[in-house]
Amino acid sequence: MAAPVSNGAVVTDETPTSNVHVNFNFSNTGSGGVLQVLQSEQIYSINSGFPAANDAGWVDAVDVNGNAPTSGAQLTTWSHYGFTQARGTKLYYYCRRKSGSTIELGSPYPVMEIVPSQPYVNDITHNAAFTTATVSSQVSDSHTTLYYHQNTTGTQPVWEAQSPTQTSPDLSVWQTSPTFSTTPDVSYYYYVLGWTHNNPAEDGAAISPAVSRNAGDAYGLEVWNANGTRIISMSDRLARFVTSGTVVLAKNGSTNVTVTGMANNDSWTVILGMPPNLLWSTEAQFVKANGYIQISYPQQTQYAGISSPSTVTVTYYVFRT
Repeated sequence: MAAPVSNGAVVTDETPTSNVHVNFNFSNTGSGGVLQVLQSEQIYSINSGFPAANDAGWVDAVDVNGNAPTSGAQLTTWSHYGFTQARGTKLYYYCRRKSGSTIELGSPYPVMEIVPSQPYVNDITHNAAFTTATVSSQVSDSHTTLYYHQNTTGTQPVWEAQSPTQTSPDLSVWQTSPTFSTTPDVSYYYYVLGWTHNNPAEDGAAISPAVSRNAGDAYGLEVWNANGTRIISMSDRLARFVTSGTVVLAKNGSTNVTVTGMANNDSWTVILGMPPNLLWSTEAQFVKANGYIQISYPQQTQYAGISSPSTVTVTYYVFRT
């Protein structure tokens, strides 16, 4: 028999799922017996005798159509199809030719593949002058290195490796620091890249959906899904909680509550809450004004001879959209 020769395991898709497909590739599938492959969390040397010859993980190699390979050198890479690997993990792949009790171990032994985690933008914060922006993102594994990108057009940057030997992202496009310089009142788009170093192949990276943020007091957020489709636009009205509290009001009384930036327009929403009572119906009222809301408690009509209470406690919630 002749031993098989692998030229690497490669991630075959970059979908933002917990598991991705991995092809075990061969430049020479060897000859004699049956080509078999195995996936393991353990690394063994060719002299260690492991994985064991009878390890249940050994499976016959087949292509995407379920066909075994032809023997010998391949004009193009032949791939075993069927392995999946979780994001954020490092796994090892072994190959051999087996005929009865006779075994020819393949080379390299083993082949390694690291699958990067899918990163996401958690938050973007600015300094007080809006001249810097810092992107917050994290992954839970030790294999994925994060890189960051900022632009003003929303165009997805080049993120996949451009050759099988590329071992790091293009540093003219990506940076290791999550902090960028910004111009106040300009909207920027941010991406995070998950990369696995010393893991050459065109598919050794995973990019986040884009998130847009204005470097200023303007309110708005733009979000893209993993397919590059914008699912929230700057024109969408999104509620943002501003403040809440309680006030105690007497009949026919009112009070002003300071709310910074409050204006009497439809971008501000106020919700009032009061404890219910089965014998009377009392509704507090509010008026929006510049810099404050006025909450009042008007006199109510008696019900069955029972007056509404002389004072009420009113809870208020303020939102901006």
